[in-house]
Amino acid sequence: MNCNVLSHNEPNDFIKELYLNYSEQIYTYLLTQTFEPNIAKDILQEVFLIAIQKKETLEQSPNQLGWLYKTAKYCVYRQWSTEKRENQLMCKLSAKLQGESNLCCEQELFEDSELFYNLKQYLNEKEYRYICNRFLYDMSLKKIAADENKSVSAVTSFGNRVFKKIRAAYNQRSKTDGSKKKT
Repeated sequence: MNCNVLSHNEPNDFIKELYLNYSEQIYTYLLTQTFEPNIAKDILQEVFLIAIQKKETLEQSPNQLGWLYKTAKYCVYRQWSTEKRENQLMCKLSAKLQGESNLCCEQELFEDSELFYNLKQYLNEKEYRYICNRFLYDMSLKKIAADENKSVSAVTSFGNRVFKKIRAAYNQRSKTDGSKKKT
């Protein structure tokens, strides 16, 4: 059935029909891009949520399947971008904790990923926001100070206290891991 000529009175019938006709194709494409069934399913849901939000645009598209593929491609790209930023954050934090100015090697990143993925358990909301702004979004101390309505020196001191807290958690984890290896 040619989906371009479908007309629907019910707002969700159009999306349901697209889902029934094309979801398996889009899912297969997503699986080839992510290699993870759960991630592919999540992105598939996101694609069809976007389709619902942009229903009018999609209805007018001369190639609705192409529109869905393009949206899927965009969602995969956004997923990769988010993962890349998270990995960069972990690298930068690891380098800072180890007192290095260069980025950490991949092995260190994987060894320390548990600590960095669980930063929220070590930090309060304000501390976590500082880490994200500084390292995930590459905000300067001056920009953070302006946003927080504080001086750069106050933000620098705050950042040092945050890193002291993270370093203590990092060292505690290292000691715990070391004692586990000895037994």
